[in-house]
Amino acid sequence: YSIGQLNESYQCSIIANRRQWIGSLKLYDATRNLRQYGDRLMFSEINKFDTFAATNFIDVSKGDFGEYVAFETFADRLLAFNHNVVQIINIASPSPSGWFLESTHSNIGIKYNYSVVTTDFGIIWATSSGCYRYDGEKITNLIEGKLAINEDMTATHSPWSEFIRGSLRVQDPMVGYDIKSKHILVLRSPADRSGNSNQCYIYDVERKCWTY
Repeated sequence: YSIGQLNESYQCSIIANRRQWIGSLKLYDATRNLRQYGDRLMFSEINKFDTFAATNFIDVSKGDFGEYVAFETFADRLLAFNHNVVQIINIASPSPSGWFLESTHSNIGIKYNYSVVTTDFGIIWATSSGCYRYDGEKITNLIEGKLAINEDMTATHSPWSEFIRGSLRVQDPMVGYDIKSKHILVLRSPADRSGNSNQCYIYDVERKCWTY
């Protein structure tokens, strides 16, 4: 079975452990009605990235958390992101029966897939409450103890939460990684209309410090 009948679609995908994973699905059900499966994950056959058996799916959240917007993978884990929640799914086992939801983290989700990036030292994403790193074992907030989340009267630039929301007051920062310098770059919304839309926060991975 392949996804691609008229009006069928998926919004996010990733290749992990020799399978393709897709989410935020719109598929025909057994009665030929087109249905939205926002919180369902489907996975392909091994090395057959366009082949999805009808039984190759998992409903991790069972309708509790909304639609997925991005997937990333690191250290045999699949991180599934939606607006509010990050789910860490252990997919180390070669058999689907060995996969399991390792943990769920509320209030640190993302709204757009460009707010997360995978690096050689973990998965990085940005929200109004911080810049988070998953290293294969735990999640760490990289701005904790280093940057003010809310108003800082001594700063010459916007505090983190203000910067992340951009001029349109939408939480949609862009996150990138420069492998040569080992710098994480967090930029304002791509729709930002302020005078500092060309500026960003930069995290030096080796020195563990931030620059604006």
